[in-house]
Amino acid sequence: MKITMKHPLILLLVFGILTFNKAHSQKITDGKYLGFEDMAQLEPYKPSHKWYHLTHVKITGDSVSVYQNPVYMLKRDTIWGSSDGGFYYFKGKVSINGNQIVLNLLQTKCDYCGVMVDKNGHVLPRYKTMTGQITPKGFIINNHLFRKVEKDDHWIN
Repeated sequence: MKITMKHPLILLLVFGILTFNKAHSQKITDGKYLGFEDMAQLEPYKPSHKWYHLTHVKITGDSVSVYQNPVYMLKRDTIWGSSDGGFYYFKGKVSINGNQIVLNLLQTKCDYCGVMVDKNGHVLPRYKTMTGQITPKGFIINNHLFRKVEKDDHWIN
């Protein structure tokens, strides 16, 4: 096989692209992140009330825990739900590939939530995957930014 000048240039170009992508990948560090996840409208008779799960994400290495509690927004006020929408607890693994972050979760507990059961009445496990993009400010999942928090009055272990 005859090697021409084109082959080294192609190799150099491919190496440059791979190096550029790796060098410009954002990093997610261990810590606590806070963001929102949209919920179904719980009060159709009050369309101005937009419901969310305030979502607490704790990343340690490749492990992740997630706690969600219901809130709704009314103008600039955050109203805390007492039981509407449920309080979800998940544990799982986080994986990062370039600028993509994936949280693969298993629900470990839920307060004020319905459950799925099989024909024998056994509770079925609930799995959840949250996929997003890493940014300089944290990561974005479903158009909601999850920012790293150092001290957060709303943080719940």
